Amino acid sequence: TAKDEYHKTVQHHWNKLLATQNYHLITTSFVLDELAAYFSKQHLRATAVQWGDWLLNSEAIDFVDVDSSLLREGWDLYKNRSNDKEYSLTDCISFVVMRQQGIWVALTLDSHFEQAEFLCEPQLDK
Repeated sequence: TAKDEYHKTVQHHWNKLLATQNYHLITTSFVLDELAAYFSKQHLRATAVQWGDWLLNSEAIDFVDVDSSLLREGWDLYKNRSNDKEYSLTDCISFVVMRQQGIWVALTLDSHFEQAEFLCEPQLDK
């Protein structure tokens, strides 16, 4: 299926990033929550645990725990953009973190990041 092809493309890009070590990967506790919820709904809890443990313990990724201040900044963005965009709260928190860190490239297939003026990798033919 197309979804499987996308997964393979992202996996290839991910492996390329890890091999070059020319990157700054960052994620948040809200992204981990979304990941765990997704895999749980697919009855793939062991996969969620494997990914979660890796994200929390990897030296390759900076893990940002969303505190009340960051949550409020993300919430403000969510409130202000809720009428014209379908951004999730997790998206908005990610946007705030990325802007704070000066990161403009996201490893994602989520078109909301392009709408928020970030470059998404990998680029897929549309």
